[in-house]
Amino acid sequence: MRPPPVPLPISEYNAAREAYDGFCTTCKEITNGGVEPDARGYECECCGETTVYGIEEALLQELIEVVPE
Repeated sequence: MRPPPVPLPISEYNAAREAYDGFCTTCKEITNGGVEPDARGYECECCGETTVYGIEEALLQELIEVVPE
């Protein structure tokens, strides 16, 4: 069973998108600047795992959920 998406306020999502940040599915953090929007399997700068998705890909895969402020 897939875990529920991590809620992310819209302002944080927009900032991450503009900075080309990624989202790590292991440590559940926005991390790594310069990540392509459709990236998968990048190494996380926080935990070292290869579980970083581009922020837009994370949204499409329902790993994150954009929520109101």
